[in-house]
Amino acid sequence: MNRQALAILGSGMVSGVGLNAPASCAAIRCGIANVQETRFMTSSCEWIMGSSVLMEKPWRGTRKLSKMLTAVLQECLTSDSRLRLEEIPVLICLVEKDRPGRFANLEERVFLET
Repeated sequence: MNRQALAILGSGMVSGVGLNAPASCAAIRCGIANVQETRFMTSSCEWIMGSSVLMEKPWRGTRKLSKMLTAVLQECLTSDSRLRLEEIPVLICLVEKDRPGRFANLEERVFLET
């Protein structure tokens, strides 16, 4: 098995408590969660808790996700001027494919709008 080292060269983060990695991590370390009841319920009729990301415009849906992804990628790239997006793998976490209410073709839609 050929093993190659993995190095994290940059990072970015957008969350309900910060629009970049330093702000998000600082808030999380301080115990700030910004979690509240959503308008969704579980199958056992319990409210689902969540945190909304407030951005400069009231985008929604895949447009908002693509704006969040763009911000994260820009943050990654500004962390080291030698980084080139086309040369590095990007790991993006999205909702599970079987989650109720998930947008069809979510991965493609987010990337096409970015």
